[in-house]
Amino acid sequence: MQESDLEAQGVQHISRKEYSEAIDCFDRAASQSDSAHLEARYLRFAARTFHMMGRNERSDEYFARAIAKDTTPYSHLDYCKHLHALGRLQESWYHHDQSRSMAQLNKRMSHRSGYIMTELDEIQRSLPPRTES
Repeated sequence: MQESDLEAQGVQHISRKEYSEAIDCFDRAASQSDSAHLEARYLRFAARTFHMMGRNERSDEYFARAIAKDTTPYSHLDYCKHLHALGRLQESWYHHDQSRSMAQLNKRMSHRSGYIMTELDEIQRSLPPRTES
């Protein structure tokens, strides 16, 4: 089965709350992909699915794998939102900043950089002030 078909099938499984089956589809799509960007996309889908299941350690692992593969702001943005939803607000700052920096660098290449910046601005308004570690 092709990657795009596996992605579509995974999304269908999510709509039916068949999360394990969805993760299997996204894992298979990621392993078949020749594109680092698409592999990261499928890993993010799996990470968000683990988040829906409440399996946040697995979600963190998948986000780390996606970030290692991706040179676009999307993995950092999604992980920032994941951390924010879990109340891990100080941790989310790093990924917020990485996503913003990458979106600014990719501004000329990405038609979605404006969308990303808007999302980051919304997240930033809800984050507490940074603390020094």
